[in-house]
Amino acid sequence: MAKSNTKSKSHLSSLSQIVREIDSAADLDSALQVLVHRTRELMGADVCSAYFTDEARRRHVAAATDGLSSRIVGNVQFEFGKGLIGQVAETRQPVNLDRVPLELEQSFLLQTGAELYQGFLGVPIIHKAQVQGVLLVRQRQARRFDDEDEAFLTTLATQLGSAIAYAKANGEWCHMCRPGESLPQLINGLAGAPGLAIGQGVAVFDSEDIDDIPDRSVEDTRAEEIRLRAAIQSVRTEIAGLSNKLKGALAEADRALFDAYLLMLDSPEILETAVSLVREGSWAPGAVRQIIE
Repeated sequence: MAKSNTKSKSHLSSLSQIVREIDSAADLDSALQVLVHRTRELMGADVCSAYFTDEARRRHVAAATDGLSSRIVGNVQFEFGKGLIGQVAETRQPVNLDRVPLELEQSFLLQTGAELYQGFLGVPIIHKAQVQGVLLVRQRQARRFDDEDEAFLTTLATQLGSAIAYAKANGEWCHMCRPGESLPQLINGLAGAPGLAIGQGVAVFDSEDIDDIPDRSVEDTRAEEIRLRAAIQSVRTEIAGLSNKLKGALAEADRALFDAYLLMLDSPEILETAVSLVREGSWAPGAVRQIIE
């Protein structure tokens, strides 16, 4: 019992130290390297790895490792429900094995070229009820990780959950798990509560003057045409709604200005010219600017 209490105190002290080191890391990549290295070292494991869950591609992708080649990062992947990684994520429960069955590790062995590791402990990384990934340790020899090891790894995974969710939201994880892909151009968010929010924004262009809209090309002209038509329809709906709302509050002569705007939007010449420019490769705002000029 005394030995168990001593180990618990040691784990608690180590946990606090790791969390401080992670908090002081420059970015998520550095934080992950600290995490897997220190966890492997403190748990006396041969390998520690972190996997991110890619919902769009339904895969768990290696994001960091200590004890295996760094080449596995972004390259070693497991489909949902496949292998030990998939089992941990699907059950949302720790998996602790002292002797791993070969059939559960065939994909891991083929992808990494590594030897079979007997001992395995993996825990899900969860944030706001969503599985964000898997944190695991491996041992070459048969080893049953004890309850304190499991609690230690689970606590670290909990600390990691929010960081991964944030990295997915801002695109930071792309360079680790989707090599060669650019950061997302649009981030959709949901309001958690009414009020103010503080963050960093990226200006598509920073002027309200239509003459300052830059020329840009697009590859998916069909998608850009849909975007253009949707924007025109949105403006048409907004102007018509505003006109009706101000009925009775403005003189008919003043409200006629809204009708003039609607006639401009309904002009076949304007729409056809804009669509033609988009089909030639221009982005929608640039096409509209060229027409107005």
